[in-house]
Amino acid sequence: MKRPSIYVAAVLLTIILVLLPPDNYAWLGKFDLGSSPPTTKPAESGDSSKKNEGTSIPAVQQMKSLPSKKISGTTYYPLTNLVQSKLIQAKSREVDGIVELTVNQENYQLVRNVPVYMRNGIYHPLTGGNMRWEEKDFWLPESFLEGVFQPSSDSSDAKSYAQNKEKISKMSADEMANYLSFVQTPIKGSKMKKSDSSIPGAARTYRNGIHEGVDFYTPTIGVPVTKNTPVYSLAEGVIVRVDHDYKEMTTPEREKILAAATNNNGQTPQDLLDRVRGRTVWIQHSNGLLARYIHLSRTEPKLRVGDKIKAGDYIGNVGNSGTSDGAKGNNEGVHLHLDLFLFGEWFWKQYPTLEEKYKILFRMFGQYR
Repeated sequence: MKRPSIYVAAVLLTIILVLLPPDNYAWLGKFDLGSSPPTTKPAESGDSSKKNEGTSIPAVQQMKSLPSKKISGTTYYPLTNLVQSKLIQAKSREVDGIVELTVNQENYQLVRNVPVYMRNGIYHPLTGGNMRWEEKDFWLPESFLEGVFQPSSDSSDAKSYAQNKEKISKMSADEMANYLSFVQTPIKGSKMKKSDSSIPGAARTYRNGIHEGVDFYTPTIGVPVTKNTPVYSLAEGVIVRVDHDYKEMTTPEREKILAAATNNNGQTPQDLLDRVRGRTVWIQHSNGLLARYIHLSRTEPKLRVGDKIKAGDYIGNVGNSGTSDGAKGNNEGVHLHLDLFLFGEWFWKQYPTLEEKYKILFRMFGQYR
């Protein structure tokens, strides 16, 4: 006697399915009715996830629509226009010749007329022209910009850079000494002796600045140095700069540079300082360490930018290039000046006392008594 009620229920269900629009069938998914899977609903014209697809202009294409000019055969773009077009974020200091960029969450730094740039604390060669200052603006080479505008799949490098900088900034002098203990001395048999004028932070009144690195002079390292003394790599790394074609300044040229430096509010502009460093080799070592080997009299002719190098490899000879004696063409004042950066910062930046600096240097190079 209950069979008619079953028929009535079936009829009612059929009527409901016919009258309801297809979008309301979703509740049937709870039951296995053997139906085929639903098709995806097409995006509507107002769907925000699809609205801008295919309409954005690549950054390189936008860049090439901006005003540019050829300088020595290389295409350059002015920093002001790049910032105004919102292609990059930038901080620039004309007086120091430094530009800091943020592009695609990556951090860059360039110095006027210097053939090297820093990306996330690691240094690389500028192979397509140096950044320049002309017409009251910084001008960036096209090849460099094309590289930085390449899409980045993640920001791991930028995150690591921030983490490394924070880690380094919190190191005690003992921890820093251990961190840098992997290096070897750049001059065979040399050790460091206490000499306050030869370590970082010492005054350099002739250019209204400070000493930024470590000096290896005959009286302070326990071995004699001449222009025939070889200089060796501190550790394995990659060559990012080698000045095979360095041309020594004349005394008037050097004095003109120093005069400009002393008028810079107590800080030597980095591009001018680069000139008085003379002939240099820059090597990006491991652990974020960049070493600049400065005032060389010669460089190993076989060295090329991008070459991998091992600890103890010969890179050049001690000299006095870039100094007042170098400008005079004599053999006085011969020494190696060594600059050391960690992820773009001076290794000694957070250590105000001589005791802390000596502790690190003696651990790195040994102590000469």
